[in-house]
Amino acid sequence: MSEKLFKFLLSELSTVRIICGSCGVVTETSIDKLESVFKGGQCPSCKASISPPLENIEAGALGKLSQAIRLLGKENLKVEFVLPDNG
Repeated sequence: MSEKLFKFLLSELSTVRIICGSCGVVTETSIDKLESVFKGGQCPSCKASISPPLENIEAGALGKLSQAIRLLGKENLKVEFVLPDNG
């Protein structure tokens, strides 16, 4: 059995796509702007509260993700994700 894999480095990530659980609107933004787009812990479209709030980058999971991706991109290592192609 052969398996196709899609591999990419963490340093290649530049855009994130967030789907609101309330209104279903898809918001695409750069990693650097993730915190500001969801400022106040709200969906930029319907203003529904997201959990956890991003009012403080230390408190919100999305803020931490954004911060971690930026910091790891500066480290002397390469993080690679491997996704199976189930198609």
